[in-house]
Amino acid sequence: MDRERPYFDWPLDRWKLLVLLLLFVLLLLGALFWPEEANAVARVGIT
Repeated sequence: MDRERPYFDWPLDRWKLLVLLLLFVLLLLGALFWPEEANAVARVGIT
């Protein structure tokens, strides 16, 4: 219907892949940045 914007005419699967890729990148960044804080919290909890 809306042929003026062909980049919105992607199949839904490609949008799902894009969202999954973004989530994966966020999880990867979280895994890189959170272990230090998690270890600090674990040490405080243990002692």
